[in-house]
Amino acid sequence: MADLSEVVGITFMVIGLLFVVSGIVSCYVTKGEYYNQDEVQAMVAAEVLEEERKKKSDAEAAELALKQELESEHGESVTVKKKKRGPMIAS
Repeated sequence: MADLSEVVGITFMVIGLLFVVSGIVSCYVTKGEYYNQDEVQAMVAAEVLEEERKKKSDAEAAELALKQELESEHGESVTVKKKKRGPMIAS
């Protein structure tokens, strides 16, 4: 009959083997998938531009809804003034 220390040792060996196999598989699967600094900056810039477009379209939709609401209340054409924003500078 096996002692308790042998069972614990074999269990740890099996767990270690599983970690090694999972590491080898993950290295094989993700081989060559890395990004350099230029690619990361390009992805971040594209995401920021998409967010700005989304904010702009949301603001335009809100402005149009406000304009329609004012026109329905007053029964005449109404102009809505927009705030002018200065250039955004990334730091």
